[in-house]
Amino acid sequence: MRKPVHLEAGPGDIAPLAVAVGDPGRADRLASSLLEDARLVSSARGLRVYTGSFNGSEVTIATHGIGGPSAAIVFEELRMLGAEVMVRLGTSGGLSKDLRLGDVVVAAGAGCYWGAGGAYSTRGRGPYASQPPPTPSSPRGYTGASTPGLGEGGASPRPLQRRLLRRDSRGGG
Repeated sequence: MRKPVHLEAGPGDIAPLAVAVGDPGRADRLASSLLEDARLVSSARGLRVYTGSFNGSEVTIATHGIGGPSAAIVFEELRMLGAEVMVRLGTSGGLSKDLRLGDVVVAAGAGCYWGAGGAYSTRGRGPYASQPPPTPSSPRGYTGASTPGLGEGGASPRPLQRRLLRRDSRGGG
């Protein structure tokens, strides 16, 4: 097993479900407002990583900094340390005239075919679906209709989504 170079977390420090944010301040706010028994498991290079409990399930909140290359490093290292499902929470750009600055959008899918995103894409396939069908390599308990790690049997991620949006509507990376 490869060892991470940038995150100084150890075995068992990272939960199967990780929420990644760009801004270290956002990670601090989310950890203190959402997680029970939150513990800082890494702060090397300003990449603050917390693990704690949400509704009885272990969750990690990690900072990835700015840009695709930094995010790619953190996602790779979170995976090395045990993360199975990663959700990016933060600001983004949009191409719709119907969107205004400050609007909250919960994406059903996304696509990127260049840079760090292109390195992880399956070329020729449309946008990434937020809940693709399960495969043999899907995390244990994954049904394609829910997210594992949020309660018994892969309960719906909606309670976490609602709390993340409600608690952190102030913006930031």
